[in-house]
Parts: sequence; C-alpha cells; structure tokens
Amino acid sequence: MEYGREWLNLANAALSMVSSHLLQKMQDGTTEANYIETLLPLAVEDVYSDLDFYDIAITEEAPRLDKTHPRYCFCYARPKNAAKILRIWTIPKDMEWELSEGCICTNACQVIVKYVKLPETPENMPPYAKKLVVYRLASLLASPVAHDDNLASMLESKYQSALANAITLSVAMRYQEDRSTGWWTDDSPMEEL
Repeated sequence: MEYGREWLNLANAALSMVSSHLLQKMQDGTTEANYIETLLPLAVEDVYSDLDFYDIAITEEAPRLDKTHPRYCFCYARPKNAAKILRIWTIPKDMEWELSEGCICTNACQVIVKYVKLPETPENMPPYAKKLVVYRLASLLASPVAHDDNLASMLESKYQSALANAITLSVAMRYQEDRSTGWWTDDSPMEEL
C-alpha cells in the first residue's frame, strides 16, 4: 500500500505534537519526512490490528485457490490488505481450518471471512481511527525526532487511552448490523446462507 499526499494532514498532526515545525512534503528529504515515511505505515497497521473495527468490518466469501495443502482439500485466499481477520466461518459449519502461507486451508467447500481492511486513504477511516493513528505516529516519532523519551511515554499513554475509548465504541458496534451485506451479524446462524 502506498502512503501519498492524502496522508499529509495526519502526519502533520502527529509531527506537531512532537515538534514545533510542520512537515511540508512527505518526501522532502528531511529527517522528519524519512521517519514519517517509515513510521506512518507502522502506525496505521498498529491501529488497525489493535482494534476490531466492527463498524467497518467486511464480510465476504473467500475465493478458492488452485493451491493444495497436505492436511486439507482446499485453500482459500486470505483477503488482500486485511489488517486483521475477525472471524472465519466454514460451510459445512464448524469445519477445522488453519492459516497457512497467506491462505485459509480447510476441508470445507465454502469459507466466509469477516475482516478489517487497511484504509487506502484517511477519508476511508472513521474519525476515532484517525485520532488513534495521529497519537500512535506521534508516540513513534517522539524519540527519534524530539529525542524526548518522556514525551514518547506521554504520547503512548494518550494513544492507549484513546485506544480504550475506541475499543468501547467498537464493541458497541459488534452487535449492530454489518453494513457490508445488510443482514449479516455475528449471531446469524450459518444455515441462513
């Protein structure tokens, strides 16, 4: 995934927490730009793997691959750009499965995956996720840019506090309707498929 100019506002917000000057370009050659180019993907992946994001989770059927596995009959593609897989259902129900080499391997004839996709742009992120990315990026930047471990600890604490609030919000969304299909919820029995 590529992190271009559309991510600049989040990077500037994080950098302004750490330093008094703002970054003008993502690739202007400054030390700050190099750190952001390296640490922004890490911050986004950290946030998206820390949260379940039930409000933006996607539920879809995994495509079957031509690949084989020694213990299972079928391999299914793991969703591209999946930050976190929340749940895997098999048909027939409750079949054994395992993640192996980027695939979901099983003897089931169909696999449904609920997952959180990494955002392509900040506009694809809920507001609380943007806030988390800013705090996470700021905490990662504090030591190398400001050379201040106390600031890094304080920003990490703010990130953890915002994360706890976001987890509460995400858990509340867990039992609401999944917007990716209009009818699927975690409590839906597999027979409805």
